[in-house]
Amino acid sequence: MNTRRPGPLLHRLCAVALGGLMGGLLRYIVTVTTRSPVVNVHGFGWVAQTPLQPIQSAWTLFDLRLLVINSLGALLATWLLLGPLAQRPADEPWRLFWTTGVLGGLTTYSSLMLDLGRMWQIEPSTAILGALVSLGLGATGAAVGWLLARHGSR
Repeated sequence: MNTRRPGPLLHRLCAVALGGLMGGLLRYIVTVTTRSPVVNVHGFGWVAQTPLQPIQSAWTLFDLRLLVINSLGALLATWLLLGPLAQRPADEPWRLFWTTGVLGGLTTYSSLMLDLGRMWQIEPSTAILGALVSLGLGATGAAVGWLLARHGSR
């Protein structure tokens, strides 16, 4: 027999849905209102998102905004889960809103894989390097979040 009331489940579902809506919109706004910095054979620069632009390097397919968004998401999620939200239950609506919803909608694994897949078609070694950079920056973001949470709990 199900002992849970429908209300709390509905609250959790709404928390995730509304948070995901906010996080996804924020990511979309960032990606359509900013130009993507790229690293190419000529150094660091900016590229417009136009499909007709000739590809000079696989790095031009790698949206560095995703690195920033995903690394920031890892930092914030770690800080929230080990800091302000650490004592809250895993299924508490506010915790679900911020972590699963907002940060889940903000960060994007699928776009990263799309970029890496397109890079792989041109230069597989560059795609591997891009994946390692992404994982390294995500881990660095999480480590900074851990340090912030640890420092804040003192």
